[in-house]
Amino acid sequence: MSQRLLHSIAVFICLGLPIVHFSSVQAQSDEELKRQATVALGLMQFVKPGTAQLARAGSIQRDLKLTLDQMQQIQGIEMKAKSATKQKMSEQKKKNPLRTMRETKEESDRILQTILTPEQYQRLRQIMLQLEIRNQGLTMIVTLEKLEDKLAFTDDQRAKMQEERQAFDKAVVKGMREHGKNGIRQHMDAYQVQSRQRILALMNSMQRKQFDDLVGNPFDFSNANDLPQRK
Repeated sequence: MSQRLLHSIAVFICLGLPIVHFSSVQAQSDEELKRQATVALGLMQFVKPGTAQLARAGSIQRDLKLTLDQMQQIQGIEMKAKSATKQKMSEQKKKNPLRTMRETKEESDRILQTILTPEQYQRLRQIMLQLEIRNQGLTMIVTLEKLEDKLAFTDDQRAKMQEERQAFDKAVVKGMREHGKNGIRQHMDAYQVQSRQRILALMNSMQRKQFDDLVGNPFDFSNANDLPQRK
C-alpha cells in the first residue's frame, strides 16, 4: 500500500470518517468498476428506445412538423405492433420475452414508416442518432452503430479508433476511482467532449460530410424533457 494511501486513510480515521467505501473502491478490479459505470452511465444497449417511442414525444413531433392525423395514428402504433407480434409468436408456438420485445419494436418501426413521410422518417433517425451520441458518447456509438463501416474507415483510422476506445475504458475506471458512481457522469461528460473532437479529427472531408448527413441538423435538447433519459 502506498504512503499516500496510508496517509489518506489516517486522515479519514482522525476525522472520524468512514473508510469502507473509500477502501472498497480502491480494491475493486477495473472490470468491476467498468461494469458499475456502465449501469451508472446508462450505457446498456438494450435501453435504446425505438423509433415509435421517440415519435410519441411532443418535442420530436414539433421538430418533424407532424399533422394532427399523424399524431393520432402514432399513439396507436404500440398496441397494433404488440397484437401483430403476439399473433406471430402464437402461430410459431414460441415464447421468448427478449425476442418478442425486439420484434414488437421492429413491427412498430414498420408501421411508423407508413405514417411518416420519407423526409420525416429520415429526420427521426437523425435525432435518434444524436440522442444516442448525447447519452452514450461518440466513442460507444461508433462501435454500436458500426459507423466505422458506414464511413469506410481505413485500417489506420480503425487502429486509432481502437486506441480511443481503450482510452475511454481507462477514463471510466479513473473516473470511478476518483469520483464514484455519483460523480462519474460529470467526469465522463467532460471527457467525451474532448473524445468527440479527436474522433471527428480522424475523419477526412468526405467522411465528415457523411457523418454530418447521418446526424443532420442539431436537435434542441434543451427543451426536450419528454425524451428517454439516461438512468
